[in-house]
Amino acid sequence: ILINSDPLFYDLPNLSWYKRKYLLYIIKKIDGIISTSYFMKELAQKYTKAPNEVVYPFANVNQFTSVKPNLNSHNIAFVGSVEKHKGVDLLVDAFKMVREKYRDSKLYICGEGKLRKTISNMDNIYAPGFYKHPEEYLKKCGIYVNASRIESFGINIIEAMCVGLIPIVSEN
Repeated sequence: ILINSDPLFYDLPNLSWYKRKYLLYIIKKIDGIISTSYFMKELAQKYTKAPNEVVYPFANVNQFTSVKPNLNSHNIAFVGSVEKHKGVDLLVDAFKMVREKYRDSKLYICGEGKLRKTISNMDNIYAPGFYKHPEEYLKKCGIYVNASRIESFGINIIEAMCVGLIPIVSEN
């Protein structure tokens, strides 16, 4: 059984021929798939006829509902993998434009990934890494941005909404 909640099927066409061939061989061995959204299910169906059911992930809303955000701030938050497929590079570029107008703005990125070390040294960008209680950063912000190139479900968006943040999300 494959849990389909990462960019595997999204990335497959762009992989090197040997990685793609190997993964396609492995995919033939799958007896069933649990996808975390209909979007992920559609991506998988391009490569396999295995039974595929959608089961939405659980969001622990109680962890976030008592947190009150600073909706008057110009601060922006993101929680998730600090990777290109999550659009973190796009978020950083957009934040630079925000900083031109709102010099007091800060960007809080909670998560681990290849891009974290690159962005950690940028002006007014805070990337503490994986953080067990991201609500401590979310409460400093007025907006939550998820600029993902692909998002399997977006529990992080639900959690941000539970805090009371205004979510801005990509169409992906």
